[in-house]
Amino acid sequence: LLLGARCCPGKITVSGLVGSSTNWSSWSAVGSLSLYESLPASAAVNGSNATNATGGLVDPGTRITNGTLVLALIADVLAGQDHFVRLTLTQKSTRSDGLSKSAVAVSSGPCIVSTGFTVRLGCGDNTPFRVGRADIVNPTITQFSPFPCDLNRIEVRFSTTVPIYRQCAAVLTLSGLSGSLSATGALGANSFPVVDLGSGSVASAGSWSQAGVLVLPVANPSFLMGFNDSTRPNRGGPLSGAPFAMDFAFAFWIVNPSSARSAASVNMLVSLTDPLNFMYTMQATPTTFAGTPTSSWASDNKLSMNPNVSVAGSDAFVSKVASLYMLSDAWAPQPGDALPLQVRSANLLNQTLIYQSTPFPCDDNTISISVGTDVPLLIRSGVVGCVPTFTIRGLTGTQTQSGLLSVAPNPDTIFVQSSSWSQPTGELGLMVANAFLAGSLYGTVGGKVYSVKVSVTNQAYPQSAPALSISVPTAGAWLALPRSGSSTPVFESQAGDAMPLAIFAARFVRKSIGQTVPYPGCINTIAVTVRANVDLVPSNCPVFLRIFGLKDVGVSSVSALPTSSRVAPGAQAVPMTGSISLSGAERLAGDGSTFWLAPGTCDSSVHQTADQLRDSAGNVGMGYWENGYVDSVSTLVASSTIDSSLYGGTGFSTSSSCIVSGGAGYTSAGFLTGTTNSFTIDRRLSVFVNQRVYANTDLVFQFQLENPIKAQRSPSISVSMQIGVDRFNTTQFVGDSSVTPRSTTATTASSKNYMSTGCALTYAVPMDKDNTTVLCCTSCSFARNAVAALASRNDTSVDGQMTNQGDAEPLKIHAPFFCTKRIGQSSPFPCDNNTLTVTFMANTVLSGPNGSVVTISGLTGANAVSGPIALYDGPAGLGHHLLFSGGTASNFAAGTGLWNNASKKLSLFLTHATSCSQTYVFSFRVLNSAAAQSEPVVQIEASNIGQSAKIFSNGVSIAPSPVDHDNVTILPPVGSSPYIQAPVAGDASALRIWSLTFRAAVAQSSLVPCSLNMLTVTFASNTPLLQNSVCWPQVSVRGLSGVTAPSGAINVSAWSDFPFSQAQWDNSAKALTLTILNGSVTAPNKNYIFSFNVTNPAKPQDCQPVSMVADVSGYRAFGSNSVV
Repeated sequence: LLLGARCCPGKITVSGLVGSSTNWSSWSAVGSLSLYESLPASAAVNGSNATNATGGLVDPGTRITNGTLVLALIADVLAGQDHFVRLTLTQKSTRSDGLSKSAVAVSSGPCIVSTGFTVRLGCGDNTPFRVGRADIVNPTITQFSPFPCDLNRIEVRFSTTVPIYRQCAAVLTLSGLSGSLSATGALGANSFPVVDLGSGSVASAGSWSQAGVLVLPVANPSFLMGFNDSTRPNRGGPLSGAPFAMDFAFAFWIVNPSSARSAASVNMLVSLTDPLNFMYTMQATPTTFAGTPTSSWASDNKLSMNPNVSVAGSDAFVSKVASLYMLSDAWAPQPGDALPLQVRSANLLNQTLIYQSTPFPCDDNTISISVGTDVPLLIRSGVVGCVPTFTIRGLTGTQTQSGLLSVAPNPDTIFVQSSSWSQPTGELGLMVANAFLAGSLYGTVGGKVYSVKVSVTNQAYPQSAPALSISVPTAGAWLALPRSGSSTPVFESQAGDAMPLAIFAARFVRKSIGQTVPYPGCINTIAVTVRANVDLVPSNCPVFLRIFGLKDVGVSSVSALPTSSRVAPGAQAVPMTGSISLSGAERLAGDGSTFWLAPGTCDSSVHQTADQLRDSAGNVGMGYWENGYVDSVSTLVASSTIDSSLYGGTGFSTSSSCIVSGGAGYTSAGFLTGTTNSFTIDRRLSVFVNQRVYANTDLVFQFQLENPIKAQRSPSISVSMQIGVDRFNTTQFVGDSSVTPRSTTATTASSKNYMSTGCALTYAVPMDKDNTTVLCCTSCSFARNAVAALASRNDTSVDGQMTNQGDAEPLKIHAPFFCTKRIGQSSPFPCDNNTLTVTFMANTVLSGPNGSVVTISGLTGANAVSGPIALYDGPAGLGHHLLFSGGTASNFAAGTGLWNNASKKLSLFLTHATSCSQTYVFSFRVLNSAAAQSEPVVQIEASNIGQSAKIFSNGVSIAPSPVDHDNVTILPPVGSSPYIQAPVAGDASALRIWSLTFRAAVAQSSLVPCSLNMLTVTFASNTPLLQNSVCWPQVSVRGLSGVTAPSGAINVSAWSDFPFSQAQWDNSAKALTLTILNGSVTAPNKNYIFSFNVTNPAKPQDCQPVSMVADVSGYRAFGSNSVV
């Protein structure tokens, strides 16, 4: 058929072309056809007119309307000739099978009806307006950080079974990512950054909702053709591959939740909207990888939102965990780490540990914490839950007040320098500081352990280690905090003591007490050594020590104190109640290179530590002494009082429940006024520790007191040491050996009550008294030396020493006595001047003036005028004689005694106090009696020894006891040898007086009867013959039988030094008597010769037994004789 413009109307109409979304965007034709209607400029491609295939001008007014194409004939059309028109139309977004042949009609006006045209349709995918099904295939979603609060890169990849063209305005909606910390519209609408990972097919920004929805335009404005990734599997296109398939890949960043959670269920939806607003949606659930990510995943390090910039470790998994991890490490990649929004829970590393530096009460305790988690804990300022804080709970048992604790500097300390602290709950908050980077954020690194130390002060009260828990960021629960099972570097520490706030119960390792002087009334140094198993830290807790039971037993109870011996009013004790030095009788000791102060007077290597103590007023090296406090009352009546005029002390006071103050002076037990209710007294010492004393270190101090004047056994002595009260009112008492090492059980104060009436509830333990030391310098004892304890001795020995106790046991007091009491003389000669030398030593103090009196009695054979008698110093010239006088009146001068010639005793009144166990020597002079005698029993005694005259109404005395005579000294001989009687040992015994002995001979001049016969007598005596107030010696020659001379005076002839006066002859007694001249004396062992004349008898006779006798006294009581 020939069609042409001249024959028929110049157009052909093709109808039924329904199925496109828009008009054509370009067209072309071959032959004689052209568009009939003009095309609107807005529909032109690129704003220009299209041209046909032959170069003919396209009629701009021709168009397609409602699926009808009107073509203009611009040339003849031959029958059977094919003509081609190519139109570029926009497909609809929805799937369509395309046109059917019956739907298309072609007509050409009245010339040719539709049946005149042959219509052929493409088949299969070439069917006009056929639209294939668009599906999402192989969708995946992957995250690159499973860590709380981290900036998590989410990568999305998917493909479509058909290309996606921009005319469909494709939009991707990714939902299910709820729970992130990325806020809605944080960067404004359509400004949420998205990075295309190479497909060039997604927009650079989308819209984000914190509900977990990302809306993202898929095709960017310049997209014309789909991107095909040949490495991706077939999407369902032609068998030759997938030329029409398309791959999409992009990434975006969101902030992970602050706490652990499981993976999100993500849904992917792609909507296609064509120009006619037909919409088609594709929906899929992205595939996730639940296994363990690879090392390449862990090291992926794209930085922030720019995929073109990479910084090693900046955003990679490996930059936030400890390096060189093993796959078995908890901080290595774990199964599920790549699942979207799966956030790990922070778990404590095995190396997490807490321990303490000291288990001692009141000590400064360093709590060391090593903590780490298997995930990084990242700081995101201003975001709730992203300022990680470790909270430790249960650190109870400190006295550190609530507030902020300083964190000790440490090279890897990642915590803020001040941590929150609550004392009642023991809660410590350790906030992670902006100190180190984990990736691109500040925080901790997963798998790394961080160490931190805080200092607290332990409470005074002991306790077992409390259970501790820790709140780990993101964990959402309290976990048990591992505690160290090791020991601490302190005394007796064993495994387990490093557990924080295990606080030891204090106990005495040593609590010994001893003395240096067991003598009554003497100054005694009490040495105390205490050692505790814990440090004593007075800077944190006052440490108070009190020693009880230092009793003067003789006055402590009514039963021990007879009425006649009650303490006199106003008696003063030594020391008085008040401050007392804790240095005692210290001395300088050393080892040749180092020197120190040692306690006491005996050898000791112990160091004095009194400077570590103080009294309540803060005076270093001082304590507080209470000389007589009331420690018990049998029955206390309200408003009861104590009459100090009866019991010595002053300052007693009472309350309705107890005696609250003791006596200030020397105090005795007694009765409450107007009652029969008795009270007892005690003495005690109180001190405070002034400096830190380390565990198992001796605290050595001593103090001096005046010993009781009466013998007593060492009393039970107890010690109380109180640690605390601390800042929170806890305290503990130091226990005895019943407290086992490392015990955490407190010793209760109710165990012993020293104030039974309720004033003070104090726990105390018996002290260990020194029962082994044999004291030096104690020869003035009954045993002549000190003794150690011995169970077999009689514990009631009256001498006070030889009991079963040792002399070093405190306040064991010997009975007062003279340990040295010796007397000697200078002459054993009758009638001679004799110097008696007295040597004595007492184990007590003899006080004066107006105090002690020493009496020496039994001086039989000594003669002196009654009254004051001069005393003379001992040989050492120490002036000992001046310690005495003859009385207490002012007219008795020092250096005299009081002699009683009738009772033959010497009384010595002390003018000054003597020292304990010191030798005193003095002498006095007497005339020996005429009669010979052995040494008499001389006794010595003392009254009102020490301060007893001021304390007790009847004082305390030393009973008379025999004095030892000097039986050792050999007096020098007098005269020339040969000696009639040479001095021997024992002759120096006081008042041993020799018997007079003569060595004599007589000769005559004639043996003729009745003749005048001159008798010549030669004699010498063993002692001098002295004429004095006591003696006027006479010598008589007797036994001159047969001779005669007139009785009466008779002439004698003698040498010029003959010391005798007239001679008397007694003719009846046949005896001649000579009397010594007044004031004369004979020399012992010297021969004296005299002669006198008598008449021989007429009757012959033998030699007669002649004797020489003497009367030393002058009373002719002749008795001493020697045969001539």
